[in-house]
Amino acid sequence: MDVALIVLTFFPWVKINLYLWSGEYSLPSLIQLIGNAQSQASSLLGSYWSGSEIGANVTMFVVVLALAWVGLVASLGFDAYSYFASGTRKFRSVGPVVAIVLALIVLVACFELDVAISGGSGSGLAGMITATGWVWLTLGVAAVELIYIGATDPARA
Repeated sequence: MDVALIVLTFFPWVKINLYLWSGEYSLPSLIQLIGNAQSQASSLLGSYWSGSEIGANVTMFVVVLALAWVGLVASLGFDAYSYFASGTRKFRSVGPVVAIVLALIVLVACFELDVAISGGSGSGLAGMITATGWVWLTLGVAAVELIYIGATDPARA
């Protein structure tokens, strides 16, 4: 399950459909995309962007998203390694919890960005930034793993 969650983080989580710019983006490509957009805006707007609250918020979002993704892959990788390397075969719950939190962050960000773009009117602009099925599958696999950990942990019995 840990390996499945690691693989799912490389699948496209976000679909963007903005007229001339569309595509599906995984978490690493989304982080790079946001980082490039922030640096391009910084070069275009100069000191105004770098000193603005918007620039700071975008930078903070990129940093949080990147750290959460790296933390998720590292914790799942360590968990999978210790599972296969040791004879105890115990899962930890850190990886699935981080996967759920990261998926929820992406879902909330998609919803908020979509509402901001559509102006909350539900017009034809709605649905321009959406989460793909992979983020929902990640949530499902992580929830199943948490249930499995709770059911098989002898300390909880």
